[in-house]
Amino acid sequence: MNARCPHCSHVFPTTITGEQRCPACGGTVHVPAAVGLGTPVDARRSTPWERRKELGFVRAFWTQWKETVLRPTDFYNSVRPDGPWEDALLFGWLNWGIGALVGLPFAWMLFSSLPPAPTLTNLSPAGSSSQYSSFGFLGAAVLYPVHSVMVAAAVHLGCLALGCAKNGFLATFRATSYSTSMVVFSGIPCVNAITLFYMIFQQVKALASLQETTWPRALVAMLLLSVVVCCCIGVAVAGVVLSMNKAGFGLH
Repeated sequence: MNARCPHCSHVFPTTITGEQRCPACGGTVHVPAAVGLGTPVDARRSTPWERRKELGFVRAFWTQWKETVLRPTDFYNSVRPDGPWEDALLFGWLNWGIGALVGLPFAWMLFSSLPPAPTLTNLSPAGSSSQYSSFGFLGAAVLYPVHSVMVAAAVHLGCLALGCAKNGFLATFRATSYSTSMVVFSGIPCVNAITLFYMIFQQVKALASLQETTWPRALVAMLLLSVVVCCCIGVAVAGVVLSMNKAGFGLH
């Protein structure tokens, strides 16, 4: 099993439990008897990001970002489901902000390759692309808190429907917010498809651990509302098409 030092965040393998020394900094590390998906809530500790006053802002963010990407299972199994919601919100907000900045040059190139809109003929393609990209960045930065709550609410509805909402909405919110690290690459063409699948993997891992459920139930809970909405839209479109056909407005 792996243990994480609360002082330097170094993760190291160990075969014993109880008090021991970190091989990196020499600090005292308490390894609980139970680890993994069934780790008791009181045996979990604050994340590096939640200890940024101790570690420093940049180091805490980088350490946690790296752990969520490279060691997601170990990281999410150590996250408390009842930790501060503000820390989770800010971590996700920073990831989205960085992602918007990384994607800004690609957005400029995309809009620059498009002809100017008829209503914006007085603007050059470069000027319009700059404005659109800037608005997109500002929108992502300003609206992220609303987006994060909506995503967590949708996932939590799935958890409630499947009976896997043991630790409440806060645990779901922390799971969805702490699984946003790969969004920093979402604005890069071609790469964004890979990041989407990895983000789903991260969210499933986070949700399963923080709600103390299995990964299949976490996956279904995460996708349930989206599937229901798509089905409803499909039924509505089919109903409109049938109504138009009956009214003599056949589609050709």
